[in-house]
Amino acid sequence: MNHNGNLRSSITNQISNLTSLSILELASCYNLQGSIPYLPQLKRLDIRGSNNLYVNLTSMLERQWLKLQVLWMSSTYVNGSIPSLISNAPSLVSFIASRCLIKGSLPTSITNLSRLEYLDLDFNDITGYLHPLGSNMKILKHLSLSRNNLQGPIPDSICDIINLQQLDLFLNDLSELIPSCITGLQNLQYLDVSGNSIEGSISLNSFINKLNLMELNLNSNNITIEIDQHSLPSKFQLERLELQSCNIKGDIPAFFCSFTNLTKLDLSQSNLMGVIPSCLFKHQPLTDLDLSQNNLQGTLPHEFQFNPNKNMYLNLAGNKLHGSLPLPSPKNWFLDLSNNQFSGEIQFEVGKRLSTSRYASLSSNQLSGTIPLSFYLKRSLDMPMSIGSLNLSNNTLTGSIPSSFGNCSSLVFLHLGMNNLTGRIPNVLQQIPIGYLLLNDNSLEGSFPNFIRQLQVLQVLSLGNNKFDGSIPSFIGSFEYLRILSLRTNRFDGSIPKEINHLGRLQILDLSMNNLSGLIPRMLGNLTMLRSRLNSTSPGWSGGMFIPDLQMRIAIKGVLQPLQLLKEFSSGIDLSGNNLGGNIPEAIGLLEGLAMLNLSNNLVNGNIPTSLGNMDGLESLDLSFNKLSGGIPMEMTNIRYLGYLNLSYNNLSGRIPQDDHFQSLGVDGFAFLGNQFLCGIPTKKHCDGDPIGPTSSNTDDNTNLNNEDEDGKREKVLLFGSAILGVAVGFWGLFLALLCKKEKWWFRYWRAVDTVASRLTGCIRKNQ
Repeated sequence: MNHNGNLRSSITNQISNLTSLSILELASCYNLQGSIPYLPQLKRLDIRGSNNLYVNLTSMLERQWLKLQVLWMSSTYVNGSIPSLISNAPSLVSFIASRCLIKGSLPTSITNLSRLEYLDLDFNDITGYLHPLGSNMKILKHLSLSRNNLQGPIPDSICDIINLQQLDLFLNDLSELIPSCITGLQNLQYLDVSGNSIEGSISLNSFINKLNLMELNLNSNNITIEIDQHSLPSKFQLERLELQSCNIKGDIPAFFCSFTNLTKLDLSQSNLMGVIPSCLFKHQPLTDLDLSQNNLQGTLPHEFQFNPNKNMYLNLAGNKLHGSLPLPSPKNWFLDLSNNQFSGEIQFEVGKRLSTSRYASLSSNQLSGTIPLSFYLKRSLDMPMSIGSLNLSNNTLTGSIPSSFGNCSSLVFLHLGMNNLTGRIPNVLQQIPIGYLLLNDNSLEGSFPNFIRQLQVLQVLSLGNNKFDGSIPSFIGSFEYLRILSLRTNRFDGSIPKEINHLGRLQILDLSMNNLSGLIPRMLGNLTMLRSRLNSTSPGWSGGMFIPDLQMRIAIKGVLQPLQLLKEFSSGIDLSGNNLGGNIPEAIGLLEGLAMLNLSNNLVNGNIPTSLGNMDGLESLDLSFNKLSGGIPMEMTNIRYLGYLNLSYNNLSGRIPQDDHFQSLGVDGFAFLGNQFLCGIPTKKHCDGDPIGPTSSNTDDNTNLNNEDEDGKREKVLLFGSAILGVAVGFWGLFLALLCKKEKWWFRYWRAVDTVASRLTGCIRKNQ
């Protein structure tokens, strides 16, 4: 009855009357409910994928299952742990219980299953230490305990399981050394201990020579791999070798090309140096090569000569490779050459072959010239795949965006930002199902493109730092899935459309450094995604591929920072550097998950709303250079995550709230600078009603009078000095802003001005 979704009832008690039943197969009967009755003659029980079945192993194994040989129960719900009564099924040969939510530690009695050949408990929540396994389990061939929470060392007794062929322990918390005796397991073909905290040094040559491994995965541990470059291995049957984040050092040995069956080689993040052996780029069995994030140098061959009939995964990102771009293989599903030093133009044939990749990235190189028209030529029968993600950002590409992009029916992610592209965005982009459109940091111009209203699956739209003008259209509020909207540093004018409040999934809104005027939208509290604290802004998946780097920037704490480094600032609103007026909306306090709010350098007036105190997730708040008045609400001391505060250059008055954390945010006085009517710590200005310390004598009175005269003189010096400094920097800041309005120095300029003013004030106060 396997794979029968029509079984919607419970397992009836009548089944328990089938005392002679030896085989019961109910796999993938996902509507079947109930529990398994006792069947004393049962030899084989398969309930895999029947996730509505309830399995209480403790209750089930209270009775003897003497003939049960096969127990397969993956993806069912197990209540609790594996009981010590597991020994009541002494004939078990195969026990598979992965993805069953099993908890607790493994019972020692499991080692009594002396006939067991196959044990798979992957993807559970098993804790504790691995018990000695080898004394009674000598015929075990497959042991898989991956994706649990096991800790401690791998026991030496593992070496007693002389018939062991496959050992999977990846993604646990195992530590210490791999037992040296493991090289004596002559039948071991698959070894995966990746994603643990295993330490020590391992001789790769010894592992290969003494074992008969076909797959070896030591990824993401604290292991040092020793490779004898001058000694050839004696065995060459290895098919998959994964040593990511292992400390290898030195060069890549050329003898890897002697592994005639090698299909996957991962040496990423392993401190490798030198050049890549050219033989790797024509190794015919190889379909997965990852050498990213090392210190590899040199040039690449003119053309990759991998097997032209196989789809290739190739990742060479994050090295120091240079020269012209190589010609990719005819078939690629992943190609990443980003963060290197490649130069020259993207040749016509290179663009054509990249168009057949599912994912292609050439970002952060030194590429120049125009984007070839060979990108996204109309598909032919010899082009089985069409690109889903293309990243050419952070180069020096020129010219316009090719209209041929409109031919790609699968393009989901397009990043052409941080280049020197000019002209208008072609309307043909409305023909593709694009979800991530990043064209920031170019010299594109024109009004806000109307065709963008057709891109209803947009999740990220970044047009910042270009020359777009006109108003922001009201249809901007129609994008149901939009998460990041960045239009910073353009020439947009008019008001912020109120429809922007409809973007319920928006996490980052950056309209800074434009010519926007009018009021801040009253109903920003409708941005429902920002009402609770978020964990990450990573856009996740695009075209079936993970997007690791948006190459976007946003101002945090007055400094532009790359978006991929801002996981702690997983959400933000930046409206700074405009001409917005009116009050700060009271409804903004509903955004309790917002991490960054920047309204600086506007014309905002009125009081700071007390509702800001409800924004418990706020980590960075900048309201500087506005016309705010009144006091600082005591409620703002409730913002427990606040790590940066700037209220400088407003008309605030009264006592700064007396709260240790809040006052520590402006310990140098910078956060409150330019508000002459503020008093209290850290301004060192006394507030009305503050107690004044007693004087000891008339001499002290005279001294105090003299000090007051000196203070008056210093205040005058400070006043005139600040006035002169303000006029100078204000004039030149305004002049340069009108001249070129470059965001690369804008925030740094005003930040430097604030710092100089703060230090000037501090120096005068130190002498008081």
